[in-house]
Amino acid sequence: MKKIINSVSLVSTFVLLSLWVGCSDNAEPLAPASSQEIPMLSKQTGSSSLDVVPVFRIPTGHNSERLTVFVFYGKGGNGGGKPPKDDGSSEKCSDTNTNVAFSKIGVRWTQPQLMVEYQPTFEPEAVAGMAFDAIDRAFSTWETAVTNADLMSFSENITAPLPPDRDGQNIVGWRQLVGRNARKVLAATYIWDDGNGTILEADIVYNTSHNWAINTVIGVGTTECGTDFDVQAIGTHEIGHFIGLNHVSSEDATMAPTAAKGELKKQTLTPGDVAGANVVVPSIPAS
Repeated sequence: MKKIINSVSLVSTFVLLSLWVGCSDNAEPLAPASSQEIPMLSKQTGSSSLDVVPVFRIPTGHNSERLTVFVFYGKGGNGGGKPPKDDGSSEKCSDTNTNVAFSKIGVRWTQPQLMVEYQPTFEPEAVAGMAFDAIDRAFSTWETAVTNADLMSFSENITAPLPPDRDGQNIVGWRQLVGRNARKVLAATYIWDDGNGTILEADIVYNTSHNWAINTVIGVGTTECGTDFDVQAIGTHEIGHFIGLNHVSSEDATMAPTAAKGELKKQTLTPGDVAGANVVVPSIPAS
């Protein structure tokens, strides 16, 4: 990874960048992308901890490849440097399912099937042995949305490399995110593209600094809350980035930029999330 990313040059490059996220079909206008959108991987590829530095479509130094990383914050956590707290609001339990907006990230997959592996090293004890199934349900949610049950092949592999790393494999795993603002981050999705609009690889990293839970599997419109941060709900959001979707401002959307403790509604997709998925995922090959 040292050959791909130089953390010193990244920081200086970031200062010079004017970062904007474009709007897309049926998308709500988004604010300029900022450090809250994107941290990056460090050189600590063998450690349980992972330092984060903001980057956005930064050249990796390998051909024309670029790296973008989307960050998902705990609600109330994207300011002040403190971890998110449960504010006791009932809003997190209300699933109105009214959002119709979506936004594309500007790069997309071209492969008809994506191979993804789950790396359970550093999996928190509270969800050990259960997290894979919860994340598998999250992948299935998006597959159902695009009526393609074969879009993603998801399997567990204890010997898979720790994410994130540009290693030719799509990995979901766990690390302790450290550094400036890291305590506020629930998870991050790292996307490498070829510089011409095609995604080459994507990794998803859950932050072990938070308390995680496997809660009730809900249906659309359910007004139910859980405990701690829900592995499936957060995973469903991150997989939205994985397939090519950006944040939208609607609190109702799975692709909203924050989530609260105990919030389960992001397990299900709004009409906007479904519409966006059907725009960005590769078409099913003709039989």
